[in-house]
Amino acid sequence: MRRRARALHLIGALTAALAVSVAVGTSLVLTTEWGFRLAWRVWVEPQLEVAGASVAQSRGRLVGPLELNDVQLTRETASVRIETVTVRWTLLPLFWRVLDIRYLTLDGVEVILQEVESPPQDFSRGEPGPLSLPEIELPLLLRLARAEVTDVSAKSAKLDASPIQLESVTLQDVTFRSVASIGQISVRSAQGELALAGTLSPTGSYPFDLELSWDLASEPVGSVAGEAHVSGDAAHIDAEIRVVRPAATTLRAQLDHPLEDLSFDAFVTIAGADLR
Repeated sequence: MRRRARALHLIGALTAALAVSVAVGTSLVLTTEWGFRLAWRVWVEPQLEVAGASVAQSRGRLVGPLELNDVQLTRETASVRIETVTVRWTLLPLFWRVLDIRYLTLDGVEVILQEVESPPQDFSRGEPGPLSLPEIELPLLLRLARAEVTDVSAKSAKLDASPIQLESVTLQDVTFRSVASIGQISVRSAQGELALAGTLSPTGSYPFDLELSWDLASEPVGSVAGEAHVSGDAAHIDAEIRVVRPAATTLRAQLDHPLEDLSFDAFVTIAGADLR
């Protein structure tokens, strides 16, 4: 009996020691920069190579915050370079399949669009069928409390036109798995501001319900401000556009089959316009 009791005590002590070791090791990986570098080399770097991406410098902890410098991604259609990426997130919700990002910043974003030649269309087998939209659904729920993208430029690799410059893009209260719920997206540039909120589902017929507002500078008209409510799906769209400046204008429109054979009905009212 004594030997059996001693064996049980020994097994219990070894189990406790193993549990403590696992807890300490997990804590070191999650809460120290050494653990972050280990995870980065073992798991992240191989995935970056497969994706055609690179990161010049990375530092932080897996529990956050993380900072990445000189992030580059190259695709056939475009190349993207980001000077600095900062992420603050909460890992505990991952046990419930939720990626909870509290704060995300991207600073110094440069997008270069590449010209890709489309393959010649072959109509020998008849007219092409209806356009098929991709189905997008994440394996977990993405929850983004706030994100800020600053100093953004986009240009074509072959055109001589000036790049499109944006001062900032701000996202608030965004969730997405199969349906994107957008608290607000605000875009600011030297020409003015644009805001968007609503829902969009990139599955099936892509149903959406969006609210937009804008205040832009336009030559020679001056300030152009208004708001719009747009809803529908890939087969039918209802839109009500209300312009506040320079003239009070309301446009109500219905569009059928916008991605195939577009047809529409519209009704316009104008009030207070000085057409001199």
